Amino acid sequence: MDDPSSSENGHCRSYFIELVDKAQSNDDIADLITLFETLNGEELENALPSLCFLAEKCPSCLRENMLDLAHCILTGTMNS
Repeated sequence: MDDPSSSENGHCRSYFIELVDKAQSNDDIADLITLFETLNGEELENALPSLCFLAEKCPSCLRENMLDLAHCILTGTMNS
């Protein structure tokens, strides 16, 4: 049986949602923002739904980082 937490090209959506659910501290959230900045392709597509939940948890001190991440995703400038 296939591992439901990963797909052929990386992790599935439930993996990223679980990571965001477990994030409690500002450091956890900052680490997730950094992780999301490293994703591309199918893995980034799988992580997109969790981005909404991450934005809800994001403290004001990290909002600029979150907005930068969203901008890079929307403009297609991730990892360029």
